[in-house]
Amino acid sequence: MNPKISVITISYNNKAGLEKTFESVTTQDYKDFEYIVIDGGSKDGSKELLEKYTDQITYWISEPDKGIYDALNKGISQAKGIFTVFINSGDSLYAKDVLSKLAVIDESYDVVSGDVNLVLPNGKNQVKKHENCSLKFLLTNTPHHQGSRIRTELLKMNLYRMDYKIISDWAWFFDRYIENKKFLQLDEITSNFTLDGISSLQPELLKKERQDFLNKNHPEFALINEELNRLADANMQLKMAIKKIYSSRAIQLLKKFKLTKL
Repeated sequence: MNPKISVITISYNNKAGLEKTFESVTTQDYKDFEYIVIDGGSKDGSKELLEKYTDQITYWISEPDKGIYDALNKGISQAKGIFTVFINSGDSLYAKDVLSKLAVIDESYDVVSGDVNLVLPNGKNQVKKHENCSLKFLLTNTPHHQGSRIRTELLKMNLYRMDYKIISDWAWFFDRYIENKKFLQLDEITSNFTLDGISSLQPELLKKERQDFLNKNHPEFALINEELNRLADANMQLKMAIKKIYSSRAIQLLKKFKLTKL
């Protein structure tokens, strides 16, 4: 009998991160899941780590791939669960009952996403809460890929696109939303996300790829997205200008003499 959930981890030259992720998955109190690990041919000891814990992994492979989405697609091809949960190396499931909570949610939902605990570069944590999925939300944000419960059948029918470097998970969510698939946003933290991933470090590439995707696939929303980006950039420039003014020598002098309220 196939498991209810397939957990997929992809990794490349991140042995320490892989071990952290592995621990968060294998210590879950829910047991009706399979664990799939796709390693990109790491040379840092990751393969040896997988060999050590092979009895706790349903399927694993260590071989070169064509990038993140190729690795994810390899994992999807092996998945046998009704639903799939992705948790990449370096990230982790937030608590030991995450899979238990995801497993009991109404199976009619195609995508179930949770909030995320961001692990910042300085080591501090910051919880990022999401609103329910909508067109406005998708044009300015994305359901968090890590820790989401996604219907496996939909993933197999619609593999991640290989023509983008960092937005194919967002593009997948966007296409399914336009197809009227059922989304649910939980008021629960489902994952810890280390904020050093490829998309978080390349915001301009992210914007460029999203705009290209919309131009080619959903032109009716492309102009709206362009305007939202323009407004976001203008707002950022205004904030920077205000910050510069308030840090100026003149303002500091006025503050010293308590004259800023005049």
